Amino acid sequence: MKIKSKNFINSTGNIFQEFNISTSEYWNALWKKYSDKDIKDLKQINQSKNDLVVRLSKKYLRTNASIIEAGCGLGQEVFKLENAGFNVTGIDSDENIIKRLNYIFPKNVFLQADAFDLSNINQKFDGYWSFGVIEHFIKGYEGIAHQANKVLNTNGYCFIIFTSMNILSTLKLKLGIYKEKEIDSDLFHQFFLDTNEVKKVFAEQNFNYINKYHMAGSIGACREISMPDIFKNRSKSKLIRGIWWLLNPLLSKITWHTTLLVFKKLS
Repeated sequence: MKIKSKNFINSTGNIFQEFNISTSEYWNALWKKYSDKDIKDLKQINQSKNDLVVRLSKKYLRTNASIIEAGCGLGQEVFKLENAGFNVTGIDSDENIIKRLNYIFPKNVFLQADAFDLSNINQKFDGYWSFGVIEHFIKGYEGIAHQANKVLNTNGYCFIIFTSMNILSTLKLKLGIYKEKEIDSDLFHQFFLDTNEVKKVFAEQNFNYINKYHMAGSIGACREISMPDIFKNRSKSKLIRGIWWLLNPLLSKITWHTTLLVFKKLS
């Protein structure tokens, strides 16, 4: 079955993307796409990158600082940060993916844990990274912010990437373009979060907001504008993909898909 999604608004004004598959089926389908060799290749590809994730980590954290990535998935960000000189622990709630990672990479630290309950994590960290986790929960993400505070050292830094409202989605909301639908709890969802609301939630958990970055403008444009797959940023056409790549820096100022917020734990 091809995984598809549509954008909706519910009666409380939340904009969300609803998929035609359950949460467990979505993640299982994603992990099954990757063989052990593919995962090893991901490590090789990502460990040499010097992208925004690495640059921000080096900016705010000392060399050899300890970092936890909550929701590590296939571990690519763990490898990237480890190669940049940090001591990284990857956690994920999915038992099967953690078992696979520990089997393939016995020298790395991968632990099964839920971002809403890190009681089995017996250390404090200097940095906390989260890549596209907080936007998937119908009941919100306040518990994740609370747990991030608990596992960070005082003056530690928290880096949160999430799917967010952009200029186009805000305009569509004001014009009433989104179709209204109540959330089906049996399906997988991705909420388009309000950046100011995310700041507020983390502030309530004693985090001080530091900085903001908008990213992935091409993905955000394709998210909000209906078009055939051949014209989207993941088109099979190299020419189409190249055009989206060239447009991405500009679109990231208008139709960003994700936002990265940097916070500092106060106490």
